[in-house]
Amino acid sequence: MNPDNKWLRALILIGILMAILYVCWWYSFLLFHLISELFSIIIAVSIGIVAWNSRRRLDNDFLLFIGIAFIFIATIDLLHTLAYKGMNVFEGYDADLPTQLWIGARYLQAGALVLSPLFIVRRLDANVAMIGWGLLTGALLGLIFLGLFPSCFIEGQGLTDFKVYSELVIVAILVVASLHVGKHRKRLDREVYGLIQLAIWFMVASELAFTQYASVFADMNAIGHVLKVMEFYLLYLAILRTGISEPFRILFKDLKESEALVRDTLDTVPVLVIKTDRAMNVILSNHLVVDLLDGADPTGKDLGSAFGTERGMKLTQEVNKLGEGERSIVEMVIVANRARRTIEWRCLRTADGFLLMGLDVTAERVSRDLVSRLNEDRRVIHKTLRHDVLNQIMVARGNIELYKMSDREGHLAKAIAAMNKTVEIIQLTRNLERALESGRPLEDMDVRQLAMAVLADMDTGAVEVGLNGDLMIVADEAMASVLGNLIGNAITHARPETVSINMWEDDIGKHIEVRDDGRGVPQDLRESLFEEGTKGSGSEGTGMGLYLVRNTIERYGGAVRYFPGEPRGSVFRIDLP
Repeated sequence: MNPDNKWLRALILIGILMAILYVCWWYSFLLFHLISELFSIIIAVSIGIVAWNSRRRLDNDFLLFIGIAFIFIATIDLLHTLAYKGMNVFEGYDADLPTQLWIGARYLQAGALVLSPLFIVRRLDANVAMIGWGLLTGALLGLIFLGLFPSCFIEGQGLTDFKVYSELVIVAILVVASLHVGKHRKRLDREVYGLIQLAIWFMVASELAFTQYASVFADMNAIGHVLKVMEFYLLYLAILRTGISEPFRILFKDLKESEALVRDTLDTVPVLVIKTDRAMNVILSNHLVVDLLDGADPTGKDLGSAFGTERGMKLTQEVNKLGEGERSIVEMVIVANRARRTIEWRCLRTADGFLLMGLDVTAERVSRDLVSRLNEDRRVIHKTLRHDVLNQIMVARGNIELYKMSDREGHLAKAIAAMNKTVEIIQLTRNLERALESGRPLEDMDVRQLAMAVLADMDTGAVEVGLNGDLMIVADEAMASVLGNLIGNAITHARPETVSINMWEDDIGKHIEVRDDGRGVPQDLRESLFEEGTKGSGSEGTGMGLYLVRNTIERYGGAVRYFPGEPRGSVFRIDLP
């Protein structure tokens, strides 16, 4: 991707971030508050870590002063998050405590921003700054927890005058900070300066929003947090992303320093870095590249062989297209340490070769996919509940009315069957929501033991079921639903004499197979077998079972396929990494 499009990508990421926050807000204000605060805390701590680890190579101490301050501000913000109403971490405190912590953290942040330009032109003693911010933070927390800090929020009344006036004072400090930073704009990188100014003014808007709510769960409170997320995202772009994509702007004083100094510096930068000669042979890389390649040092190898034939050739081809001074962005998907990672390489052609800097954007892609999956899951669940459940309830009601008029037991039996089907559909939608929910930690699971547990709760009738092999996989509780669907379908719909569940591992990966000798899947259903709503003629199911299976296995990074059995029957095979 052309570098000129980086702001478009930034806007897309903002859109994804806002969508995630909206979903959280729609679901639970407390979850929304937790996510938005953790986002800001992580960025603040990251700025502090980068600043501290690169302090000996900075041209000025502007970044270092902000970074040290943000570590302590993040600490107070974390306490604010834990103290928020509904978190129930600090017993005996009401909604005033998180509001006091909030206003204290914002005073510190505004102070840090207004003082930081001083260290563009003068040196900072990092140890003194660390001790100073630590003492200031400790004193502030002492005042708050000892009850000496003015009240900021009163239950049933809302914000106190002190809280409102404090927000206005903070706004005034931020205006001074904007002017102060503006005086030193020529000493700052143009993009960094613009992004910091935008961040300051988003903070101004955020503080103004926090003067307008009467409940800690009010909409203006949420808007204030959204503006805060935007503020910290801009700081991320200014200090971390810009510094990462072109780290020599902020971290390197001189590209012609000794190799030892350059290598030492590269290992402090949170970005993958590769330097090659004109023939694309790697002459320098940092430890993050070595980690990505599972411990293999690419130094001395050509770029193509370092990353494997297909991925390396694509990267080499894209880089070779560049003229001197030109840049491009190449995305690469690589499996490292048994995890699928997406790396975004920023490539620059220099006079003596090529410089590649890679960003791990896996989390961004996962966040984007999560929002899409949540929306799709909600649509499927709502559709099922609205359509299928309503149909069964209408059937039950109609048969109850007929039973009242005719007193025939057959109508009552049909009504009971319809209500039982309603319960089954509701249970299935619960399983679907659980099975498709991303973000839960995966753990080691014994497939044989899991299959035995599923069979223990299933009526197999006269069908002979066999288990062959042993296999350990990485999955979650949704795997039980997967096995239950495949085995249940084989027994119920295929009408087989035998069903075998086979499991094994080979050089390609791990495999689970459910095989039956029944009547097989009709030809016209095979292509859409794993799509939502696909079911055979006469089936009373919802058509979501195999759809659930496919989505769950894809979440594990695998695939599920159907094969006709030989000489008859069906084979459903799961392939996992």
